Amino acid sequence: QARVMGRPSYAQFYDPTHPSHALHVTEAIIKAFVSDAHRRNQKPMVLLIPDEKDLRWLRDHGILPYAELATRLRNAGIVVPEIAETFNRDLGNRDPCELFTHCGGGHFNPDGYKKLAEIVFNNLREIGWIQKQQYKQKGANENLKVK
Repeated sequence: QARVMGRPSYAQFYDPTHPSHALHVTEAIIKAFVSDAHRRNQKPMVLLIPDEKDLRWLRDHGILPYAELATRLRNAGIVVPEIAETFNRDLGNRDPCELFTHCGGGHFNPDGYKKLAEIVFNNLREIGWIQKQQYKQKGANENLKVK
């Protein structure tokens, strides 16, 4: 039924009223991870990585299938970068399949992974978790300082 509607098959599990309580369980697992990280004086960042179906749903409906989870985590003060939104914005009118090894499934291709890394890196800089000092293209990692 979900496939006929174009809705990702897993989207139903992000509904807070779903009888499986999958949203609540997922939220609790992520919050436990964040709590454990804080106890160890670490800085957790949660990446909700979209697939091609998520990006299409975002384009067609203006919202992600997992938007409720992302909102709950952000409202709890958890750092959750807007990965899908940034991919979508940067793709413009291009097909989301351009980011993946094959359309409808699979992993990011090299360009997709490069874009993901850029999104995360920029987010780390924006929130002040890393400082970008002047550095050259070669050896860039040697000149990054983690706060």
